[in-house]
Amino acid sequence: NHLLDSERRFMKNLHLIISVVFSILSPTSANSSEKCEANLPDGSHYIGECKDGLFHGQGRLKWSTGTVYEGDFYEGLKHGKGKTMHSSGWVYEGDFRGGVEKGTGRFVFSNGDTYIGEFKDEEFNGFGTFNSITGSVYEGEFKNSLFHGKGQMTLPNGGKVVAEYKNGVLNGKGKSYIANGNVYTGEYRDGEWNGHGVYAYSNGDMYIGEFKNGFFHGNGEFVDAKSGEVTKGTWINGEYQDSSNECQAQS
Repeated sequence: NHLLDSERRFMKNLHLIISVVFSILSPTSANSSEKCEANLPDGSHYIGECKDGLFHGQGRLKWSTGTVYEGDFYEGLKHGKGKTMHSSGWVYEGDFRGGVEKGTGRFVFSNGDTYIGEFKDEEFNGFGTFNSITGSVYEGEFKNSLFHGKGQMTLPNGGKVVAEYKNGVLNGKGKSYIANGNVYTGEYRDGEWNGHGVYAYSNGDMYIGEFKNGFFHGNGEFVDAKSGEVTKGTWINGEYQDSSNECQAQS
Protein backbone atom coordinates (compact mmCIF):
# COMPACT_ATOMS: atom_id res chain seq x y z
CA ASN A 1 0.00 0.00 0.00
CA HIS A 2 3.01 2.28 0.04
CA LEU A 3 2.65 4.96 -2.60
CA LEU A 4 6.31 4.98 -3.46
CA ASP A 5 7.04 1.23 -3.15
CA SER A 6 10.53 -0.19 -3.69
CA GLU A 7 11.50 1.93 -6.66
CA ARG A 8 11.07 5.04 -4.50
CA ARG A 9 14.17 4.29 -2.40
CA PHE A 10 16.73 6.93 -3.04
CA MET A 11 20.35 6.07 -2.45
CA LYS A 12 19.96 7.07 1.13
CA ASN A 13 23.64 6.96 1.81
CA LEU A 14 24.54 9.63 -0.68
CA HIS A 15 26.80 10.99 1.99
CA LEU A 16 29.43 12.39 -0.25
CA ILE A 17 31.58 13.76 2.53
CA ILE A 18 34.44 11.67 1.34
CA SER A 19 37.96 12.93 1.08
CA VAL A 20 38.08 13.01 -2.70
CA VAL A 21 41.77 12.97 -3.29
CA PHE A 22 42.82 15.69 -5.63
CA SER A 23 44.62 13.22 -7.84
CA ILE A 24 41.22 12.45 -9.40
CA LEU A 25 40.04 16.07 -9.41
CA SER A 26 41.12 18.96 -11.53
CA PRO A 27 40.55 22.15 -9.51
CA THR A 28 42.92 25.07 -9.59
CA SER A 29 42.43 25.81 -5.88
CA ALA A 30 41.26 23.88 -2.83
CA ASN A 31 40.04 26.97 -0.98
CA SER A 32 37.21 28.16 -3.25
CA SER A 33 34.58 26.56 -5.47
CA GLU A 34 36.18 25.42 -8.70
CA LYS A 35 35.24 23.27 -11.62
CA CYS A 36 36.23 19.66 -11.12
CA GLU A 37 35.57 16.16 -12.42
CA ALA A 38 35.81 12.87 -10.57
CA ASN A 39 35.49 9.17 -11.39
CA LEU A 40 34.65 7.50 -8.08
CA PRO A 41 35.53 3.93 -7.02
CA ASP A 42 31.89 2.75 -7.26
CA GLY A 43 31.79 3.68 -10.94
CA SER A 44 29.88 6.94 -10.50
CA HIS A 45 31.01 10.11 -12.24
CA TYR A 46 30.80 13.71 -11.02
CA ILE A 47 31.33 16.91 -12.92
CA GLY A 48 30.70 20.36 -11.52
CA GLU A 49 31.91 22.57 -8.71
CA CYS A 50 34.02 21.48 -5.74
CA LYS A 51 35.39 23.06 -2.61
CA ASP A 52 37.94 21.65 -0.18
CA GLY A 53 37.72 18.25 -1.86
CA LEU A 54 33.91 18.04 -1.64
CA PHE A 55 31.12 18.45 -4.19
CA HIS A 56 29.99 22.02 -3.53
CA GLY A 57 27.88 24.25 -5.78
CA GLN A 58 26.28 23.20 -9.05
CA GLY A 59 27.04 19.70 -10.26
CA ARG A 60 25.97 16.52 -11.98
CA LEU A 61 26.43 13.07 -10.45
CA LYS A 62 25.76 9.92 -12.45
CA TRP A 63 25.84 6.47 -10.90
CA SER A 64 26.93 3.34 -12.74
CA THR A 65 23.27 2.21 -12.62
CA GLY A 66 22.26 5.15 -14.83
CA THR A 67 20.62 7.22 -12.08
CA VAL A 68 21.47 10.92 -12.40
CA TYR A 69 21.29 13.85 -9.99
CA GLU A 70 21.64 17.40 -11.28
CA GLY A 71 21.56 20.42 -9.02
CA ASP A 72 22.98 22.00 -5.90
CA PHE A 73 25.52 20.44 -3.57
CA TYR A 74 26.70 21.73 -0.21
CA GLU A 75 29.74 20.24 1.49
CA GLY A 76 29.33 16.97 -0.35
CA LEU A 77 25.56 16.57 0.03
CA LYS A 78 22.57 17.25 -2.23
CA HIS A 79 21.33 20.53 -0.79
CA GLY A 80 19.20 23.24 -2.40
CA LYS A 81 17.35 22.76 -5.68
CA GLY A 82 17.89 19.64 -7.74
CA LYS A 83 16.54 16.86 -9.89
CA THR A 84 16.98 13.10 -9.59
CA MET A 85 16.27 10.90 -12.62
CA HIS A 86 16.25 7.29 -11.48
CA SER A 87 17.23 4.46 -13.78
CA SER A 88 13.89 2.73 -13.09
CA GLY A 89 12.02 5.69 -14.56
CA TRP A 90 10.84 7.89 -11.68
CA VAL A 91 11.87 11.55 -11.42
CA TYR A 92 12.01 13.91 -8.45
CA GLU A 93 12.51 17.64 -8.85
CA GLY A 94 12.49 20.06 -5.95
CA ASP A 95 14.12 20.84 -2.62
CA PHE A 96 16.92 18.89 -0.97
CA ARG A 97 18.25 19.35 2.55
CA GLY A 98 21.22 17.49 3.96
CA GLY A 99 21.24 14.92 1.18
CA VAL A 100 17.53 14.02 1.22
CA GLU A 101 14.29 15.34 -0.28
CA LYS A 102 12.92 17.91 2.14
CA GLY A 103 10.73 20.93 1.37
CA THR A 104 8.50 21.03 -1.68
CA GLY A 105 8.85 19.11 -4.91
CA ARG A 106 7.34 17.08 -7.70
CA PHE A 107 7.63 13.30 -7.93
CA VAL A 108 6.71 11.50 -11.16
CA PHE A 109 6.35 7.71 -10.90
CA SER A 110 7.59 5.49 -13.69
CA ASN A 111 3.95 4.72 -14.63
CA GLY A 112 3.06 8.43 -14.96
CA ASP A 113 1.36 9.01 -11.59
CA THR A 114 2.47 12.29 -10.00
CA TYR A 115 2.75 13.83 -6.54
CA ILE A 116 3.26 17.56 -5.97
CA GLY A 117 3.66 18.83 -2.44
CA GLU A 118 5.68 18.66 0.75
CA PHE A 119 8.51 16.22 1.44
CA LYS A 120 10.37 15.24 4.57
CA ASP A 121 12.94 12.46 5.00
CA GLU A 122 12.46 11.19 1.43
CA GLU A 123 8.72 10.73 1.94
CA PHE A 124 5.49 12.55 1.12
CA ASN A 125 4.89 14.35 4.42
CA GLY A 126 2.56 17.32 4.80
CA PHE A 127 0.12 18.67 2.26
CA GLY A 128 0.13 17.54 -1.34
CA THR A 129 -1.74 16.44 -4.45
CA PHE A 130 -1.56 12.94 -5.93
CA ASN A 131 -2.72 12.52 -9.54
CA SER A 132 -3.29 8.97 -10.78
CA ILE A 133 -3.15 8.14 -14.48
CA THR A 134 -6.60 6.56 -13.94
CA GLY A 135 -8.01 10.06 -13.46
CA SER A 136 -8.39 9.98 -9.67
CA VAL A 137 -7.01 12.98 -7.77
CA TYR A 138 -6.31 13.13 -4.02
CA GLU A 139 -5.63 16.47 -2.40
CA GLY A 140 -4.87 16.63 1.28
CA GLU A 141 -2.56 15.48 4.02
CA PHE A 142 0.13 12.80 3.80
CA LYS A 143 2.27 10.97 6.31
CA ASN A 144 5.12 8.65 5.32
CA SER A 145 3.86 8.71 1.71
CA LEU A 146 0.35 7.57 2.62
CA PHE A 147 -2.96 9.47 2.69
CA HIS A 148 -3.17 10.48 6.35
CA GLY A 149 -5.37 13.20 7.84
CA LYS A 150 -8.00 15.23 6.03
CA GLY A 151 -8.26 14.88 2.29
CA GLN A 152 -10.45 14.95 -0.79
CA MET A 153 -10.52 12.23 -3.42
CA THR A 154 -12.09 13.11 -6.76
CA LEU A 155 -12.96 10.15 -8.99
CA PRO A 156 -13.02 10.01 -12.80
CA ASN A 157 -16.79 9.32 -12.83
CA GLY A 158 -17.50 12.60 -11.01
CA GLY A 159 -17.81 11.10 -7.54
CA LYS A 160 -15.97 12.65 -4.61
CA VAL A 161 -14.99 11.69 -1.07
CA VAL A 162 -14.15 14.33 1.53
CA ALA A 163 -13.05 12.52 4.66
CA GLU A 164 -10.35 11.51 7.11
CA TYR A 165 -7.66 8.96 6.28
CA LYS A 166 -5.36 6.94 8.48
CA ASN A 167 -2.33 5.14 7.02
CA GLY A 168 -3.76 5.28 3.53
CA VAL A 169 -7.27 4.04 4.41
CA LEU A 170 -10.52 5.90 5.06
CA ASN A 171 -10.99 6.08 8.83
CA GLY A 172 -12.95 8.75 10.67
CA LYS A 173 -15.77 10.99 9.55
CA GLY A 174 -16.58 12.34 6.12
CA LYS A 175 -18.82 12.57 3.11
CA SER A 176 -19.13 10.57 -0.10
CA TYR A 177 -20.72 12.27 -3.10
CA ILE A 178 -21.91 9.54 -5.47
CA ALA A 179 -21.89 10.22 -9.21
CA ASN A 180 -25.67 9.56 -9.38
CA GLY A 181 -26.39 12.39 -6.94
CA ASN A 182 -26.72 10.33 -3.75
CA VAL A 183 -24.70 11.40 -0.69
CA TYR A 184 -23.39 9.51 2.31
CA THR A 185 -22.47 11.42 5.47
CA GLY A 186 -21.06 9.60 8.45
CA GLU A 187 -18.36 7.31 9.79
CA TYR A 188 -15.70 5.34 7.92
CA ARG A 189 -13.65 2.42 9.18
CA ASP A 190 -11.23 0.27 7.22
CA GLY A 191 -12.08 2.09 4.00
CA GLU A 192 -15.85 1.44 4.17
CA TRP A 193 -18.99 3.06 5.53
CA ASN A 194 -18.98 1.56 9.02
CA GLY A 195 -20.77 3.02 12.02
CA HIS A 196 -23.50 5.63 12.08
CA GLY A 197 -24.41 7.56 8.96
CA VAL A 198 -26.99 9.15 6.73
CA TYR A 199 -27.58 8.09 3.12
CA ALA A 200 -29.53 10.68 1.16
CA TYR A 201 -30.92 9.76 -2.24
CA SER A 202 -31.13 12.32 -5.03
CA ASN A 203 -34.94 11.95 -5.02
CA GLY A 204 -35.15 12.99 -1.36
CA ASP A 205 -35.45 9.53 0.24
CA MET A 206 -33.17 9.02 3.21
CA TYR A 207 -31.78 6.30 5.45
CA ILE A 208 -30.51 7.22 8.91
CA GLY A 209 -28.83 4.59 11.02
CA GLU A 210 -26.06 2.04 11.21
CA PHE A 211 -23.83 0.83 8.37
CA LYS A 212 -21.52 -2.11 7.90
CA ASN A 213 -19.14 -2.43 4.94
CA GLY A 214 -21.20 -0.02 2.86
CA PHE A 215 -24.60 -1.57 3.58
CA PHE A 216 -27.48 -0.51 5.80
CA HIS A 217 -26.81 -2.83 8.73
CA GLY A 218 -28.21 -2.57 12.26
CA ASN A 219 -30.83 -0.23 13.62
CA GLY A 220 -32.10 2.55 11.41
CA GLU A 221 -34.99 4.31 9.77
CA PHE A 222 -35.90 4.90 6.17
CA VAL A 223 -37.82 8.04 5.18
CA ASP A 224 -39.86 8.03 1.97
CA ALA A 225 -39.72 11.61 0.69
CA LYS A 226 -42.86 11.36 -1.44
CA SER A 227 -45.23 9.83 1.09
CA GLY A 228 -43.48 10.98 4.26
CA GLU A 229 -43.69 7.41 5.58
CA VAL A 230 -40.96 6.44 8.06
CA THR A 231 -39.91 2.81 8.37
CA LYS A 232 -37.98 1.96 11.53
CA GLY A 233 -36.32 -1.32 12.34
CA THR A 234 -33.32 -3.51 11.67
CA TRP A 235 -31.38 -4.01 8.46
CA ILE A 236 -28.95 -6.84 7.70
CA ASN A 237 -26.56 -6.46 4.75
CA GLY A 238 -28.89 -3.91 3.16
CA GLU A 239 -32.11 -5.86 3.63
CA TYR A 240 -34.88 -4.62 5.90
CA GLN A 241 -36.01 -7.37 8.26
CA ASP A 242 -39.70 -8.32 8.29
CA SER A 243 -40.06 -6.71 4.88
CA SER A 244 -39.59 -7.88 1.30
CA ASN A 245 -38.08 -4.51 0.35
CA GLU A 246 -34.33 -4.35 0.11
CA CYS A 247 -32.67 -1.02 0.78
CA GLN A 248 -29.07 -0.90 -0.18
CA ALA A 249 -26.74 2.07 -0.62
CA GLN A 250 -25.39 1.93 -4.11
CA SER A 251 -21.74 2.98 -3.98
